[in-house]
Amino acid sequence: MLKKIIYLALTIVVLNLSNAFAEWETASGRHEFLDNFTKSESCEIAFQKAIRAAAQKAVGKKLSYEEWNKCSEIDGELDCERHQTAVSLLDIDAGEIVLIKEKFDKEKKDDLDVFFCEVEIKADIKQITKGSDPNFDFTFKINNNNYRNGEKMEIEIIPSKKMFMSIFQYYPYVKNDYQIQKIFPWPCENNNQIGPETIRLPGRCQKNVILRVNNEEIELKKGSIIEYEVQFPENMDRRDRIDEYIIFVASKNNIYWLMYYATYSDFRNALFKEKELIRKTRPYTIVRN
Repeated sequence: MLKKIIYLALTIVVLNLSNAFAEWETASGRHEFLDNFTKSESCEIAFQKAIRAAAQKAVGKKLSYEEWNKCSEIDGELDCERHQTAVSLLDIDAGEIVLIKEKFDKEKKDDLDVFFCEVEIKADIKQITKGSDPNFDFTFKINNNNYRNGEKMEIEIIPSKKMFMSIFQYYPYVKNDYQIQKIFPWPCENNNQIGPETIRLPGRCQKNVILRVNNEEIELKKGSIIEYEVQFPENMDRRDRIDEYIIFVASKNNIYWLMYYATYSDFRNALFKEKELIRKTRPYTIVRN
């Protein structure tokens, strides 16, 4: 994790949020394997592919082969499918998902028995329309795509005009703790209004704050330098690399976001309550030393 906490993972997604309309999309997914998956695992992968296919129909976003291959190598195919589906659903409001058909069988390919699962679904997709101001936008850069444990992350944001910026981290592998954490503005930072000048993060504390972290009090003094130190998460003994995501949310009005959201769904629900947002997502990889 991060000492002021930060992680990430892999593709850039842009979305302007205002009003939405519902549309039922039908889509299918297929997964093939030899003998390294169970039926339930294969059909879940096919199901995740079908959800993303429905989302793609709604918003036209497609995950590239390079992005999927990198994710698959790091997280394994099943977890990769789950994480990429979650990122895809950040762009839309997916309501009810109905399973229409599921077929599990095998077929001959090059004299090999290839097992497969095919899934067809119908999903209630609420497509998000663009905001009313096409000139309200921003670009950003981070200083690396891959970080070793203990390395520092730096962020540069170039806004088109004045806006309120909030930055969150998404930890897709977390099961029993918060999955979303806000890293900007930090409690010792007074203001998250930026623009139109370029801003570079992290910055400095603008006031004295005492935080309680893991039952310990941490004093942050005015003028102290903030660092985004990337840390490989604990309890990942069998993993040498892991992906995480950083999420930028820009708004015209200052919105009170929580510091933590227990689940990714909680965070999505909070986003969809607001209007005139611009949201961009980027991943990165943490490598164990």
